[in-house]
Amino acid sequence: MSRYFLSPLAESDLNNIHDYIAADNPDAALRISTHLQEACQQLARMPEMGRARDELALGLRSFTVGRYIVFYRIAKRDIQVMRILHGAQDIDAILGSDP
Repeated sequence: MSRYFLSPLAESDLNNIHDYIAADNPDAALRISTHLQEACQQLARMPEMGRARDELALGLRSFTVGRYIVFYRIAKRDIQVMRILHGAQDIDAILGSDP
């Protein structure tokens, strides 16, 4: 079975998402964090589910999970999750250079 790996930035994104939501609702924070991790596992099994995002960076793909977007690259049998961002963020500015 394929696996997924979080880049340091993606790991930070996931922690920040959890902490931000947990400030108001710890249960919701856990649910969303778990849902995002499950989506990454699903992507590892079926990496072509996401769409190509070469306009942002060559080889980059994205997959929407609720209000969040998982940005990743396919690497042999595994995927490398590069960033996990809220859809309301300025994606172009954040990923303006190769993540």
